[in-house]
Amino acid sequence: TARIQYLNGSTWTTFGPIITLTGGTGHVTWNPGTSEFTYRFIYGSTVSDTFTVGILAPTVTGVPDEAVIPPMTPAGATVTVDPAPTGGTARLQYLNGSTWTTFGPIITLTGGTGHVTWNPGTSEFTYRFIYGSTVSDTFTVGIESPTVTGTPDALTIPPMTPAGATVTVDPAPTGGTARLQYLNGSTWTTFGPVITLVDGTGHVTWNPGTSEFTYRFIYGSTVSDTFTVGILAPTVTGTPDAAEIPAMTPAGATVTVDPAPTTGTARIQYLNRGIWTTFGPVITLVNGTGHVIWNPGKSTFTYRFVYGSTVSETFVVTMIPTA
Repeated sequence: TARIQYLNGSTWTTFGPIITLTGGTGHVTWNPGTSEFTYRFIYGSTVSDTFTVGILAPTVTGVPDEAVIPPMTPAGATVTVDPAPTGGTARLQYLNGSTWTTFGPIITLTGGTGHVTWNPGTSEFTYRFIYGSTVSDTFTVGIESPTVTGTPDALTIPPMTPAGATVTVDPAPTGGTARLQYLNGSTWTTFGPVITLVDGTGHVTWNPGTSEFTYRFIYGSTVSDTFTVGILAPTVTGTPDAAEIPAMTPAGATVTVDPAPTTGTARIQYLNRGIWTTFGPVITLVNGTGHVIWNPGKSTFTYRFVYGSTVSETFVVTMIPTA
């Protein structure tokens, strides 16, 4: 019998099966992988001359499935090793600053070819495949610049009622989220819930109260054109239960806000020596209407209702002197 050895540093190391000689000849097979070594046979204490088995330098190629994809959708690429090894694996790397970083699953090669998918999100990177110590040429997968559109449900709404708007991202990503922002002075401020996109579309509702703001949607680093939701200027009306009442008896009045808000409160004021003074309880509005009672004593005053920054026309409740 004989054995085969390889030069491991400065040491000859025996490996592989025992080789049975027939007619003074034997044969052995092994897989050196991607490395070239120096070999020799040993028979008893006699060794052969050394020999090498060169490893053909493979060509590694990386081809992306698509050169450009929508944001937040999967990318894919095929690695090909030529000449094709009988097995082996490859990995995908991306350029992280100045460092090549391996990511994604191990890619099993079949016939020298393998495929991998990953989600680059909204960022464009430079990629390469690595097989052993050989790398492919670099390639990129471009991310299409999305168009983000914001469409309000209604251009104007009554005060203190919900507003709504739809965000649309085109081309439609397979997932992702967007947010709504309003212009707070000179600063864009994000508010409201995270908006989950389905087929590139999402919807959000919020209550702007009595104020008109400028809005926009933001998706990743891309923003929509701005839009506004106008607040209809309400009409506030104050109607006394009676224009004249006996002194020292309760007075009452109804406040009506049109268009009717879904919620909100109003207050009543009287003119006190040239100054409007708020008094009495907070008036909760139901379907835009509320009622208040108070005791003006023996004095006749001018009154008005205030709702947000809007006031009603004035009215007078006259006190009839008692006998």
